[in-house]
Amino acid sequence: MKERLRTLAIAFCVLLLFVAAGFSYALWRVRQTVPDYSGHVVLMGLGANVNVVRDEHGVPHIFASNATDAARALGYVHASERMFQMEMQRRAGQGRLSEVLGKDMLGVDQFTRTWGLYHLAESSFSALSPDAQKTLNAYADGVNAWIETHGDKLPPEFLLLRFKPDVWKPADSVVWSKLMGLQLSKNYHLEMLRAKLAGKLSHEQMNLLFPMPSGGAPVTTVPKAMQKSQGGVIPQNFLFGEALRKQGETKENLC
Repeated sequence: MKERLRTLAIAFCVLLLFVAAGFSYALWRVRQTVPDYSGHVVLMGLGANVNVVRDEHGVPHIFASNATDAARALGYVHASERMFQMEMQRRAGQGRLSEVLGKDMLGVDQFTRTWGLYHLAESSFSALSPDAQKTLNAYADGVNAWIETHGDKLPPEFLLLRFKPDVWKPADSVVWSKLMGLQLSKNYHLEMLRAKLAGKLSHEQMNLLFPMPSGGAPVTTVPKAMQKSQGGVIPQNFLFGEALRKQGETKENLC
């Protein structure tokens, strides 16, 4: 009897060790996916250094010398915090959700492909001005830079579904607007009613039925860190730029 209890105790301890090891590994994996909010990153393709400063609400503020650099940094920041959401939105626009979520999404994919949202996104990108295309290409480069350097540190959702994100394309960004347009069109009955009432009611009556937003709505403010003297050290910032290598930064200082 004592030998049996001893065996059970040993088995229980071994089980606890496996559970603790599994929990520790899962916690380590999750922590690996949390974006760094301070440090230095080398992002290829920038024309100058870019500062990303987060305010007390965690909202990132990007300071760049030109729009293209800002878009490239924005792509990197977006990917570091929202890659799985971006991947799902892209797949929703492409009609490819069922590839990773299973047959339950086939109806959604068929609906999206019937509308041809991704084809429309590609056509819209081709019709954009050269400057707009340049900005979207820079944004895609920033997203892909994060994907290339974080293939083993992807959000846990990718690990659970056992897939990795594809290369980000400019049309992947444009298709978001197509999805938003589709979602925002669900109130077309109300919009038609409003248009009919506008021809019969006074301006005051319309404002009573459809009030406009009042003043005092929340707005994005300048981070407190940027309100300090320019000679001070800016906390919680990323400094992007190839120029870092030229300035003698070591690999340990780059994140």
